[in-house]
Formats: sequence, structure tokens, C-alpha cells
Amino acid sequence: MDNSVFSRNWLQLRESADHRSRSHALASVLLDFLDSKQRVNILDLGSGTGSNLRYLSKYLGDLNQRWTLLDKDESLLDNIKKPTMKSVDFVPVVGDILDEGLQLVQGSDLVTGSALLDLTSEKWLHKLAQSVAHQGCPAYFALSYTGNISWLSSDNLKSNHSNPKNHDFICDLVNQHQRRDKGTGPALGPLAVIRLDELLRGRGYITKCHPSHWILGHEDSSLKKALIENWSHSAIEECPDEKKKILSWRHSCLSLADSTDGILEVSHLDILALPKLRSVNS
Repeated sequence: MDNSVFSRNWLQLRESADHRSRSHALASVLLDFLDSKQRVNILDLGSGTGSNLRYLSKYLGDLNQRWTLLDKDESLLDNIKKPTMKSVDFVPVVGDILDEGLQLVQGSDLVTGSALLDLTSEKWLHKLAQSVAHQGCPAYFALSYTGNISWLSSDNLKSNHSNPKNHDFICDLVNQHQRRDKGTGPALGPLAVIRLDELLRGRGYITKCHPSHWILGHEDSSLKKALIENWSHSAIEECPDEKKKILSWRHSCLSLADSTDGILEVSHLDILALPKLRSVNS
């Protein structure tokens, strides 16, 4: 299986969890901000197969929306289906967020992305904040991973299940792996969304972050297993000498993923940043 097919399958696997986990309140605040515009030009960075388009276009409802969908993988863009809403149109653009993406901020009424920020570097976030502030448009980024992975008890989602042996050690390895270079320089990983919040507030923006944690139950078994496999691979890359310990953790997690009591929480944050003189009331 080539990387494009793997990416497409992964994006399809996670979309349902993404959509139900996002902060609907922030999307509603964004609609209130944009509601007076006759036409909204939206730049979606790292669009993949269009999950962000499918979610957010419905919240923006009858607004006349023109989306620019940017991704470096043309095969992913080729799999985006045109929305059925007559008020929505899109243009796919093959390009990199480091170059073409930042250039396209100019002329946008909204810059957005989903499951993107934790893959980006300090340098890129500085450039993004600078470009957004220069344009004077809102920024809305959903589902940024923030570093916490826990198994929860099904009878009380606020209490931790007994995490497998060596869980914290392996999660630390996963988070170290998240900070490798993903194309824009060493990634900030779990720290990225808070860093963007700081950078935009420093430029006069009013920001709001809402949790958008994945809560993955029995119906999400395939997604949980894919995550466990990915995390195990990342942990082994970081610390190959501990492969035996990591594979034991993997086995325990896969057993939990199959059980009706195996509820997995993966922490994320959504951020909405509005230009000064406009407030976030949610």
C-alpha cells in the first residue's frame, strides 16, 4: 500500500470521531462573526480529502462560501467530493503549507485547518500568525493533539481505567516522536496549539480554546487499533532498545481496544482567534 492510499484510509477512519469531537460552540461563534459577509473566502491548510470542508461548511450554512483547499498530496485532493450545498464551492490547490499555504492567506476571510498544528514548527507558526494578523482575518484550527492518552472506565468517563504497564513511558516516547520534523522544521507537537494562541494574542487577537478530545468506544475499535499500531511504531523508532517493553504495551492496548470497557481518550484542542475589537462570547 503506497503512502497516499494509507493516508486516504487513515483520514476516512478518523473522520467520524473528528466531527463528533470538535467544539460545536466555537463553530457557532465563527458563524456569528462571518454572518454579515456576502461571500466568504476560506483557506483550508492541509485539506486532505476535505473533512474540514464537510464539517464546517454545514455550520456556515447559507453563507456564500468559496473554499481554497491546499494539500501537497494531489491524490487526496482528487478524492474530495463536491458538497451538495449550492452555497459552497471549492478550488483544490496542490502545494505546501510552508510556501503556497502562507502566500494564500492574503485575500482570505478565514484561515482554517484540522489535525494540523501539532505537525508544524515554531518557525512556521510565527509565519502563520504574522500572515493572519496582516490579513486581519480570523483563524480557526481544530483537533490539535495535546499529548494526553488515557484509558477510561466505561461506567465513569471522568475516572481513569487502569492504564497498561509502562503506559506513561511509552506515551512520552510518542510525544517525543511528534516533535520530529514533519516538513516545516522540528514540530512543536502537543505544544503547538497553545503556542499559536500566544502568538495571535500577542498580535491583538482575542482567542478561545475548547477541548475536542476523542472519546473512542467499542464502535471505534478499528480507529483505536490503528492508533495503537501507529503509536507502537513511533515509540520503537524513538527507543528501539525498549522494543520488547513497547510490544507488551501494544498487546495490552489491543486487548483493551477489543473489550466493551476499553474507552480511549486522546486529548485535543480547538482554537478560534478573532481580530481585535471582536469578542468570543462562548
